Amino acid sequence: MKGSGKNILVLSNGYGEDTIAAAVLREIFKLRPGTGVMVFPLVGAGAPYNGLPVKFCGPREIMPSEGMVPESLTNFLGDIRGGLASLTIKQLRELSRLKNEAGLCVAVGDIIPVMFSIIGTGKHPVFIGTAKSDYFVPYSSFERFILKRWSLLSMVRDQVTADALVKDGINAVWLGNAMMDALEFTGENFKPPEGTLNIALLPGSRGSVVTNFVFMLKVLDRLRQQYPRPVQGLVALAPSSSEADLIKAASSTGWEEADMEKNGRRLGKIRKENHHILFLRGCFGDLLSSSDLALGQGGTANEQAAGLQKPVIAFEPGGEKSLKWYRKRQKGLLGDALLVVDRDEKIVADELLSLISSPERQKRMAAIGKERLGPPGGSLKMAKAILENYDFQAKQD
Repeated sequence: MKGSGKNILVLSNGYGEDTIAAAVLREIFKLRPGTGVMVFPLVGAGAPYNGLPVKFCGPREIMPSEGMVPESLTNFLGDIRGGLASLTIKQLRELSRLKNEAGLCVAVGDIIPVMFSIIGTGKHPVFIGTAKSDYFVPYSSFERFILKRWSLLSMVRDQVTADALVKDGINAVWLGNAMMDALEFTGENFKPPEGTLNIALLPGSRGSVVTNFVFMLKVLDRLRQQYPRPVQGLVALAPSSSEADLIKAASSTGWEEADMEKNGRRLGKIRKENHHILFLRGCFGDLLSSSDLALGQGGTANEQAAGLQKPVIAFEPGGEKSLKWYRKRQKGLLGDALLVVDRDEKIVADELLSLISSPERQKRMAAIGKERLGPPGGSLKMAKAILENYDFQAKQD
């Protein structure tokens, strides 16, 4: 590796953050093959880094909340009982041990990986901020102080936020949103026969995947009662999800497994009358491109769908009037590109039918999604900025 011979150390705190970091790292390896990179997932196993020429560091443990601590006090207390304090101590000790191997720290997510970089290694990190935006929740005074004092560069998720941070004297820029470069395209077309409605089903990547999927099936059953055309669902499976579990759960709602030619991407199929659902993995870009809209309980997946100009409907108890932290944050970030309705089968089905029947409404949602997420290409720009900061730090050593 050019420079000091030390590694780039990447700290990320969640599956979506890992996905974004992995997209940036792919560009770094293209620009500078052989770059030494250590990855330190603070939450979970860091699955999106698999297959990259990186060294995994730190104790990779999954807490009961799966990274959703801000969602509720119950989640926080559950993580405490699950060993969050001891995990944090182990992570900081490991970071202290790694500090001499790291030439530059890159913190991806919110202020937490920034603090881990500062406390654990004593280094000023490059920050890729994914969690906050002036569209919804601006960075707090404390966070701005930390970024101004410690961050070498803050690459935030939109221009509005960058402009606000720059006014406070923070070295901040908007270079695009790397999650739009993390989409997997294989060239495969999943569009059904003409006249069939194609819906992307995004049940999420956490423990509620099966519950969310069964609810989606019940919504589709309601929709079929009012909608005359066939429906095809395309299920995006996260690495942690099993199509066998979902197929088994589907049988309880009257859907039955159907024959299909399986491969590394097409994992299974279920049917009910003339309606079909495919289970797919490793081709999320193709899946979204082939869809008319998305029914989504995901995090990054919902945002990527909106960025590809697909209207997204999510469901939560009470709808938009009683959103918890995570979905409230996502609604604020995506604006009217995302609809959040009450977790009621009939209400969700009615909202789907209303959206399907309104092309103009779909166009408005698509335009907002494109505006909020921006075009592809952010990963390459971020990779160049990281390498520039790495080289600068190397000269100081």
